[in-house]
Amino acid sequence: VILKEKENLMLTCATSGDPKPTVSWARKDGFALIDGPYKRASNVPSPVLNITHINRVHMGTYICEAFNGVPPNATQEFIVHVYFSPTILVADTVVGGYHRETVMLECKVEAWPRAVNYWEKDGRVLAAGPKHKIVEVEESIQYKFITRLTVTLQDRRDEGTYYCVSKNELGITRGNIQVFKRDPNRPPPPKTSGKLEFEYFGDRSPELLGFEDICPKRDPCPDCASMGPLRCEGSARIFGVGISALDPSLPGITNRTEDCTLETIGKPVFKRYTPDEHGGWLMDPEPRDPEDFHKIWTTSGGTALNEKKILYEFADEDKYRTAVSTKNHSLELPFTGSANVIYNGSFFYFNEEKEAIVKFDLATRDLRCLSIPTGRQRKRMVPNQECRRLERKVGPEFLTKLYPEMGGNIFVDLSIDENGLWAIMAMKENNNTLVMKLSAWNLELIWAWNITLNHNLVADMFIVCGVLYAVDRTDARDTKIRLALDLYTHQMLEIELPFTNPFRHTTMLGYNPRRDPRDGTGRPGGFLYTWDGGNQLTYPVKYHDIGYKEPAPPPTDPPETGAYTDRSPSGLQIETKPES
Repeated sequence: VILKEKENLMLTCATSGDPKPTVSWARKDGFALIDGPYKRASNVPSPVLNITHINRVHMGTYICEAFNGVPPNATQEFIVHVYFSPTILVADTVVGGYHRETVMLECKVEAWPRAVNYWEKDGRVLAAGPKHKIVEVEESIQYKFITRLTVTLQDRRDEGTYYCVSKNELGITRGNIQVFKRDPNRPPPPKTSGKLEFEYFGDRSPELLGFEDICPKRDPCPDCASMGPLRCEGSARIFGVGISALDPSLPGITNRTEDCTLETIGKPVFKRYTPDEHGGWLMDPEPRDPEDFHKIWTTSGGTALNEKKILYEFADEDKYRTAVSTKNHSLELPFTGSANVIYNGSFFYFNEEKEAIVKFDLATRDLRCLSIPTGRQRKRMVPNQECRRLERKVGPEFLTKLYPEMGGNIFVDLSIDENGLWAIMAMKENNNTLVMKLSAWNLELIWAWNITLNHNLVADMFIVCGVLYAVDRTDARDTKIRLALDLYTHQMLEIELPFTNPFRHTTMLGYNPRRDPRDGTGRPGGFLYTWDGGNQLTYPVKYHDIGYKEPAPPPTDPPETGAYTDRSPSGLQIETKPES
């Protein structure tokens, strides 16, 4: 059950039995049931539990228990979430320290859904490093958090106003703390004593009101249908997915560089906000020049032709955060959608007019194209084909839009992992998912998998270590990744990873592979990155290594996949459904 503060909630426990059961309510965490400013009870005997003018303190799991003397007792749980914009509490709004002393700034945050918390100074988002250390602590109550910033006072630039910022889908709140340098010739101020006082930023928790405070006594309501229907969440988990080769005459893939699966996905880290519903931001995981590890590129989500012909380049993360581009690349062919990538010094994107993947060299401005194949090739496609020689395709459309939940214009989702360049797309005739492995060096099509996965059943896909992952939802805050298909072994992997869209509108999701040893940016060693309601976020990931260059799988797949493996002439294993 999800409500906002100040709304009213009625939980009803319908029972049957002989003798007639008695119903009582309690909280699962053992806390007292709150009714208004004064009434507290560990147990409330009633088939109906009213929570009026709901408050964040009411959040939790409620249990109704029915008993009639005949064991066992029957129980039903109701999980109540109360949504509210962030509130920040600061005990010390002025903090002083001596030269080269380390001071700690602390903000208590109350927010639900869980907020993204970060620190700012002088209009810039502070990143953890030698001078600043950032720690976030979860308190025992689910909507309470503590964020701490440790600062070493080295020069005057470290003085001034620091802001702890908390942001969720309901709002953004900033709390400020003033930092100054103490005079070493003066004694330190006396320590404060007595009750700890906080300064509040954002909306405070509303006052507690009981049922009798707002509802005079009257006859019981005979009809509770106005509570509305409950929404049933579907699952995107799909078993027994069949795989076949789009074109067995293709060269075929080699052993993968790394074998791994995702073990956990960390909390989102805020990077920048842009007031655009759609857009893309990109990093090069394997640049030609190590200095380019610091660069970030962005694309606009606008629909105008001139907006789709510009790639913005930022020299480093500071320039990117302040939206000061250092170079704008003009494109001869416009890009389509926001699922594009930068890899090895080139911008790879999809062009709808030519129905082709385009490689734009950032240094030489050389433009090369790969036409999307529609089946077995009568003749081998020319690698590194000049785009001007590629004409628009005629005949029925082969591709359809991916990820309708996003509401964007993505036909091809380009992805980078430890093994190089991939392309994910959807075929219009049957809604199957098509995955292609490409050579980033000469834009050659290496292999293509035709997968009987209806792309409309998932919200987004990405590839890590040669494993195709799918996210259930991009418009729900809390969702899961429940589909993982190893493209090299054709095996479905057992996985169920929690994933969060803090602002409920993710329109781009990508993966940046494990860090190259030459990378000096200090970024995590492998992370997901998203565009969520205009907020650009990163998610650190943790891996489970499953070996290096594993041997080929056994000739027969596990029986629960409902598929068997046949050897194609090229040596690639193809799964097909057995005839019934």
